[in-house]
Amino acid sequence: MRHFFLAAALIACACGAAEAQAPAAVRIDATRDAIGRITTPVYLNGQGPFNFVVDTGANRSAISHHVATRLGLEIDGVGQVHAFTGVFQAPMVRLSSIRSGALLINDITAPVIDGPMLSNADGLLGVDTLGERRLIFDLRRSTVSIDDGLSSLAGRGWVNVPGQRRFGNLIVARGRIGRISTHVIIDTGAQTSIVNGPLRNALAAGRGDARPVTGTRITSVADPIVLNEAVFIPRLDFGAAALGNVTAYSGDLYIFELWGLTREPAIVIGMDVVRHMYGLAMNYRRARVEMQVARMGQRPRAELVH
Repeated sequence: MRHFFLAAALIACACGAAEAQAPAAVRIDATRDAIGRITTPVYLNGQGPFNFVVDTGANRSAISHHVATRLGLEIDGVGQVHAFTGVFQAPMVRLSSIRSGALLINDITAPVIDGPMLSNADGLLGVDTLGERRLIFDLRRSTVSIDDGLSSLAGRGWVNVPGQRRFGNLIVARGRIGRISTHVIIDTGAQTSIVNGPLRNALAAGRGDARPVTGTRITSVADPIVLNEAVFIPRLDFGAAALGNVTAYSGDLYIFELWGLTREPAIVIGMDVVRHMYGLAMNYRRARVEMQVARMGQRPRAELVH
């Protein structure tokens, strides 16, 4: 039995979005956790540091039960949290501040979650506070930076993929697998990649290669589920680059229903693919994904194959 961990794509319906305060460009210390996710030290109400996963698939920041207990936070109502596997109720707490490096978020209400999805992390740093900014991951140096998203990263080994902002700061772009046009979501909180039913069916119909796997447990903040099928994608064309040799697990997960992606092919790209890039940027100002698929000073490769 293999275990994979998926981020929550958190939506706490009772919360208003907080506004982050940061200089035009900041760098945040980051590292990788035991399952490959990008994490950063975070201070809550001036206390910490706590280890948070930087999660592009979560539109809400969240903290764990043990952190809430350690800080002595009182429950401030209950809110709905939408996870990959379904909807559940979570207690809410108010935080006067969340700080990561020069990034400061004041007066935020966050859901309190727990379970295997967090692994050893103390919480999730979601994209609810980034607004019109750009989140840049240097995947070779394990650093995270935030800027205003105005400058172009093109010409330094970067390629740009236009997309759309949905559900706040979720960027949905387009890719192509052979003759199949598909929606693409980059989720740095997910260890593995996932395809929805329409993409699985299109690949199984002869336009791709699907193969069964045995007893793969997918765990999120809600109940664990078991997926028994994977699809092998030799090449996913994504803008001017191509992602090669992608193995993605398939399932009709609730999150695709929430995103309105139950009728069209869609794939969630997790850290199993992202970790092979040199860099990744989520530009929320321009609603696009930017990928560094070559070292600085080199021409971008036609393919990013792993």
